[in-house]
Amino acid sequence: MMQGFVNQSCEAIIPVVVSHSKVRQQMVQAVIDTGFTGSYRCHYP
Repeated sequence: MMQGFVNQSCEAIIPVVVSHSKVRQQMVQAVIDTGFTGSYRCHYP
C-alpha cells in the first residue's frame, strides 16, 4: 500500500524512488493527479 499526504495546496503527494543505472537511487515527492475537482454533487432520485 502506498501512503502519502496532502500538502497545503491540497495536492496529493507520495514518495517515489527514482533510479538510473548510472545514478544512485533518489527519493522524490510526486504529485498525484486524483481527478478531484474540489466539488461534490449528490444526485437524489
